Amino acid sequence: MRLSLEAAHLGTWEFNTATGVNWFSPETEALWGFAPGTFTGTFDAFLATIHPEDRARVQQVAQQVATDQSPERLEYRIIRPDGTMRWIAALGQSFVSTPDGPVCGTCGVVMDITTRKQTEEASRWLAAIVESSDDAIISKSLDGIVTSWNATAERLFGYRTEEMLGQPILRLLPQDRHDEEHMILQRLRRGERVDHFETVRRTKDGHMVDVSVTISPIRDEHGSIIGASKIARDITQQKHMERELARGAAELQRVHDELQQFSHIVAHDLNEPLRTMRNFATLLASRYQGQLDATADKYISFVTDAAQRMQQMLTDLLAYTRVGGLTGTFTVVDSKALLTRVLSELQLAIADARAEVEVTHDSLPTVLGDATRLGQVFQNLIGNALKFCKTVPRIHISAVKEDLHWRFGVRDNGIGIDPQQAARLFQVFQRLHTRSEYPGTGIGLAICKKIVERHGGRIWVESHPGEGSIFYFTIKDA
Repeated sequence: MRLSLEAAHLGTWEFNTATGVNWFSPETEALWGFAPGTFTGTFDAFLATIHPEDRARVQQVAQQVATDQSPERLEYRIIRPDGTMRWIAALGQSFVSTPDGPVCGTCGVVMDITTRKQTEEASRWLAAIVESSDDAIISKSLDGIVTSWNATAERLFGYRTEEMLGQPILRLLPQDRHDEEHMILQRLRRGERVDHFETVRRTKDGHMVDVSVTISPIRDEHGSIIGASKIARDITQQKHMERELARGAAELQRVHDELQQFSHIVAHDLNEPLRTMRNFATLLASRYQGQLDATADKYISFVTDAAQRMQQMLTDLLAYTRVGGLTGTFTVVDSKALLTRVLSELQLAIADARAEVEVTHDSLPTVLGDATRLGQVFQNLIGNALKFCKTVPRIHISAVKEDLHWRFGVRDNGIGIDPQQAARLFQVFQRLHTRSEYPGTGIGLAICKKIVERHGGRIWVESHPGEGSIFYFTIKDA
């Protein structure tokens, strides 16, 4: 009998009230965490090892066993000397010294069931998670037969659990999507996982729902694939929003294209009468200059100047609208080579102003962008630095790495800007000075802003009147 108990990993114990001898087998002592032969305490000492929440129940059953010769089974927790907790299954029974004698005590067997309890607890947690999940969680066999169906699956697809258990999962698939199940089962048999597969499923009442499904193979203790678990998330609202966004984007693109076309047509149609006005005003001035009075000469010059300015504004407006066509497909741009080209194109203007241009070439990086458009940004900023200066212009250009972007800086010693007026600089046709002071239409910085923003960056200025300015803009690193 002892060998059988040891082979079954069972411990034995005895509380003998007649002799006062209490005995734990070595297996029981090991289970309780005591060295062999060291646990020979009283029943109260034994109770002290029981988890406080189980102690009263153990004591109650022990009293019942001591007065009744029928066996009792009990599961409880113990706290071992090292502080760890174990689950115990115990079978106890009272015994007598002679067939007709009084009860002498209790004896029985104990077994460690901690692993089983932990598995049961994990299963309860998993079941609670599955039932409370916002996703439909389903399991099926390798031939596509449903084996489990949670509450969310009931709400999403409209079938009660008893209606789906043992039924083919094909019940949920529209007729034209049955091949999907064949593909999924093939992948599962190969041990593959299907991640975030977006498809359409049919509810009990015939409605179609957009779902994202993730399916994983289920393996037995030997590693063999025996089925699949499926998580289905309702993405109907998400797909509806995506379709609405796509329609909105298409409509926005259509309006944008129409505006682009409209701006070109308007600019062209307006340019023709303006060109005519300017040409005839020029002819009038050349033929009748000095033949009319001074007032007439002044009026002619007003017409000529206004037509010229309007023509320049239309040209600049066209340039601004063309920036809107900039796409997100960029190439690697060597900003050092780009800046060299821009400075070469501005060579005459730099020489006329006797300007000093300093470039920190070592800091100039390669970036992702449109070289032509980025050249416009440098050209505008350097051109402004040359124009808005009352002394010999000194310009410094550099770049600093900031995370995934490069921050370019164009510093000048010009007239400076009131910080409260800085935001106006980047608006279309906004000017801080009269045309007699500084020529131009006031659209250059607006073009710069649009180009930089199309590149995913931003542009700003730091300045004070009389102290020069620093224009910064950021472009993504290559």
